[in-house]
Order: sequence, then structure tokens, then C-alpha cells
Amino acid sequence: MEKYEQFNIRRVINKIVSIGGNVNVIKIICIMVITTLSMYVLGFNDIVGDEVSLPRITNAYKEVMPAMRFIGIMYTNDDIGENGTFGHIWREWDKLGHWCKLSNLLTDEGSEYFKYIGSTICLMTNGGNEENPFQYWLGRFFPPNTTVPEGFKYIDFKEKPLGVAWVYGKMPDVFFQANQALNTLIEVGVNPTADSGGVWWWFERYVEGRWCPDTEGNYTLDLCFILWDM
Repeated sequence: MEKYEQFNIRRVINKIVSIGGNVNVIKIICIMVITTLSMYVLGFNDIVGDEVSLPRITNAYKEVMPAMRFIGIMYTNDDIGENGTFGHIWREWDKLGHWCKLSNLLTDEGSEYFKYIGSTICLMTNGGNEENPFQYWLGRFFPPNTTVPEGFKYIDFKEKPLGVAWVYGKMPDVFFQANQALNTLIEVGVNPTADSGGVWWWFERYVEGRWCPDTEGNYTLDLCFILWDM
């Protein structure tokens, strides 16, 4: 595992240096590097060997996210486990039936937004300061005004454009490609931005049909960045 972590850190540093003086890009990359290096989110750190696969971006584009309600539970750096990850949180959700509680809220309404409604979502925000610290949410999107179950919180989103990158690779290194995704989006003319308070918002979207292993054991993870200035 130490070898794997060193490999990724070195690659990230080289990427940051290579893109030069784009301060906004460097800022979000630094935020997301710190975040993702703490997240073997599903507890796959026990099965990583010496061989490191090479994830790549297979698609990058802009799409419009419809107005929706996100329902979930928010965590902070204080909730990171002893091993430095949020993996125990994901296992806790399975044990406590949180995903089932959210699935029970699903109706035919909004079914046309299949990649949002019902998909597992890991939403993250970070303003890089004490007033806007890192937040780590697990949950799902639902149609507006969906009733929020006890023990959960919600965020209402207006219609917003997203920069979306499909990250293709094996687990867990498929989770470590935020910098590659950002660079690819910028190359195609999609520039992720912070909100008016300087907070960055992005989420992992586990879409049924893409988030499943292919014949080579690779997965496709949607990495989505909210474009606040559009």
C-alpha cells in the first residue's frame, strides 16, 4: 500500500507542476488530492497489490443537472476512521440499512433522470478554510420536495450545469483521478468553478450500467463538478 500511495502522490505533484499558473485549477486539485488520498471509500485497501492499473478518462462533457433534492448524511474530517479513510462509513451504511431507507423513497417520478435519481452519490464540498471546511456526504438525489426521513439531511439544488468526466479503471485507483478529470474537462472547454463563497462542489456518481466491472475488471465512475458561474 505504501508503494501505491507514493506512486499516486508523485504523479499528482507532477501534474500540478505541469499545468503552470492556473491558480483556480491548482487550488481545486490540491483540495481534491488531500480529500481523495484519504478515501479508500469502500474499504478496498485490503486487496490492493503491487500492480497498479492505469485509469483513463473515456468521456468529458457538460450536462445540465435538473433541480433536485439531495438527501443524505454529512460527515467531516472528524469522522475519518483510524486507518485514515471513510471506508467504515460506507460499511456502516450497509449495516444500518441507510441505502434501503433511501431506496424506499423512490417513485416513478423523475425516472427520466435515471443517472441522478436512485444512483449512489458521494458529494463533497470544500472551501479550504474554517468557515467552509471539508464536507463528505453519502446519499442520493430525489425529485424536489421529497420527504426527508428521520436522521437524514437535505440540500436543494436548482438547475445547474455540470462538468462530467468518466473515469475508467480498476478499484481503488479509479477514485484517485480528480486531477486528470479536471485537466481533461478544461481541455474540452469546461472549467469547474467555486460558488460565490469560494466553495467547491463535486460528487462521485455511481450510475447503474457503468459502475459495474467489465470483462477486464474495470469500472466507470462519473466524476461531476458543479459549474457555479454559468
